[in-house]
Amino acid sequence: MKKIILLTLGIFTLTGSSAREFHVAKSGNDAQEGSLLQPFLTIFQAVQHAMPGDTITVHAGTYREWVNPIRGGVSDEKRIVYRAAPGEKVEIKGSEVFLNGKSLYEKERLDLVHEPRVAADAKDPEGAAYTWYCENNDDFTTIWANFHQVNPNRELTEISTRRTCFYPEQPGVNFITISGFHISQAATQWGAPTAEQVGMISTHWNKGWIIENNVISDSKCSGITLGKERKTGHNVWSADQGNVYNDGNIHYIEVTFRVLRNGWSKENIGSHIVRNNTIFNCEQTGICGSMGAAFSVIENNHIHDIWVKRQFDGAEIGGIKFHAAIDALIRNSRIHETGRGLWLDWMTQGTRVSGNLFYDNDLEDLFLEVNHGPFIVDNNIFLSPHAIRSQSEGGAYVHNLIAGYVETWPDLNRFTPYFLPHSTDIAGLTTVMGGDDRVYNNIVIGGNHTPEKRYGLETYNDAELPVWIGGNVYYNGAVPSAKGQDFYKSVNHDPQSTL
Repeated sequence: MKKIILLTLGIFTLTGSSAREFHVAKSGNDAQEGSLLQPFLTIFQAVQHAMPGDTITVHAGTYREWVNPIRGGVSDEKRIVYRAAPGEKVEIKGSEVFLNGKSLYEKERLDLVHEPRVAADAKDPEGAAYTWYCENNDDFTTIWANFHQVNPNRELTEISTRRTCFYPEQPGVNFITISGFHISQAATQWGAPTAEQVGMISTHWNKGWIIENNVISDSKCSGITLGKERKTGHNVWSADQGNVYNDGNIHYIEVTFRVLRNGWSKENIGSHIVRNNTIFNCEQTGICGSMGAAFSVIENNHIHDIWVKRQFDGAEIGGIKFHAAIDALIRNSRIHETGRGLWLDWMTQGTRVSGNLFYDNDLEDLFLEVNHGPFIVDNNIFLSPHAIRSQSEGGAYVHNLIAGYVETWPDLNRFTPYFLPHSTDIAGLTTVMGGDDRVYNNIVIGGNHTPEKRYGLETYNDAELPVWIGGNVYYNGAVPSAKGQDFYKSVNHDPQSTL
């Protein structure tokens, strides 16, 4: 068994046919029957007993477990429900290096633990000086941490030992409900779209999960993943050897066809509901998913403070990041301070983004990348300086309040798929020429207009394909598109929108 050494620096060197309810409590014992009066001690023990239709009720306390469901339900009506006992705080933790619930900053060298260097643009300069570094071999894992003046032996000090908190090791575990938990502090892996995507809660290429009413925080990378499995490809770009090289575009097309051969369809994958969750302090995404988010409903979530440490960069970072969100509905959520708010990448078809509030996202609120549509963006409030960034076509933008600048452009180098309606059956692949959008009845507010930051809909003047634009209102210097009609413009009126 490996040993973990923590070195402190700074100043401190069933079988029944009817549904059953199993109970888990910190006062329990895994040798008991799992009833309310004789609860199990671990969620693991309840997992071994639960059958379709059963409920696992977990009572107050902190459970340092990887919940690995071995079976799921058989239908929406006969699912397996994991729930926190009503009115009780139930925590499932993976724990990285944390001091009193706040994560320390990992460093690539030991000298940066002895003498922390805080980046000039750090959002939390004081917290960024609390650092740690790790080395390991076959026998030992050694961690150096700088706690400054705090004695970690007298405070709550936690170390991650798990890459996830709730994740079925194998696909084929459908119709699971996860409700009411506080889930935090797992050392999750980077969730590339060609990889097996493992967040703190992960559906793992299954169907019909409900993830609701949870507080999800402090993931190394992602909070929730609705992503693909491993055998159709895992970080395939990094597997290129010698002079064999395919760019990311070709890799993902190959993965998409492998996924189709592996049964990607509405009958088998997706159709999840993710609702009423609070998700924060995750360094890659609040929610992400490659193809597994198809036909899903993502609603009433509060997602904030994503990518706060800024210790790594790259694609796939955002409050929500989906590939192939076919027929998905993303609505009524509050997304702020996430870097990039909502990123819909590839194969956004039949997707609706409705009634969401975006603000204080310093890259942009909404990014649509190499999609062919149709998709609809309606009744949203975009308040960040960069509202919409679209390298796509075939969208409809209606009844939105747009207070940031809008940017559109083509992509003639990448061929990406489009599908038969309401299906994962590929109809063809093509490039993005730009245009083919409908933009109606929006309120557009101007700002400091420059050639790079064009407030209004002037960006559509360059569209190659036809666009349909009308009924929009332009305030405070926002510029209409020359291709628009039936608009109202008040150059000098500033509606002074505030949150």
